Amino acid sequence: MDDEVTCPPFESNPDIIASFVSDLTECERWKCADIFSLDAESEQYLPGKAVAIFLLYPMNTTAVERNGRSDSPDEEILQQVVFIKQKMKNSCGPVAVMHALCNVIKDETLATSTSWMHNFLKNCRKFTPDERGLYLSKDRMFNQLCQVYGNSGDSEPLESDVNVLLHFVCYVEVDKRLYRLDGRKSGPEYLGPVVGNSFFTTTMFHCKQFVDILLAEESSVEFNAMALCVVPS
Repeated sequence: MDDEVTCPPFESNPDIIASFVSDLTECERWKCADIFSLDAESEQYLPGKAVAIFLLYPMNTTAVERNGRSDSPDEEILQQVVFIKQKMKNSCGPVAVMHALCNVIKDETLATSTSWMHNFLKNCRKFTPDERGLYLSKDRMFNQLCQVYGNSGDSEPLESDVNVLLHFVCYVEVDKRLYRLDGRKSGPEYLGPVVGNSFFTTTMFHCKQFVDILLAEESSVEFNAMALCVVPS
């Protein structure tokens, strides 16, 4: 990670995420909502169809690293899943959002032809994960939006160079397979098939497993989950 390029850390705030996504895509069909319980029943309270899940958790737990799978990228998976290496310090929130958008957007119904996101997908889909990360770290509009939304929210904004102990990851479905995408890693982590054609239920199962790993080391763990949703046009 290039520590010389920094980003104010994003607050785990659905309104901030939804506005950030809308600015990137020029599309109003995106919604974001907190997930208050890691149970399948939580899906009924979402504002639309969940297409990606964001999980925020503390990085200062060795249990997560011990239980992580191989960090060696699978070339076949890298051909199917768009992955981005995090190059800017504290940019795990924006990178998680980009992981979601890159793997969910298939046509102009979710990102207009004039949007920044459409241009990124057109230019960078064939890039390597490192090249995509470098592109984001140098793109003026992306960095301007990161500054705007990183300094928004209910809590007091943090300086870009502060060491933040909370980290965002993204869960997405690609070809009926579930992946966890973490910009600190070298590639996507395949978690297994999406069960029963339910992305949300399958993801909640894996999120609970992940949180249980955290709780095995700490009696109390600060974490938050949000769903990125799409509503009908």
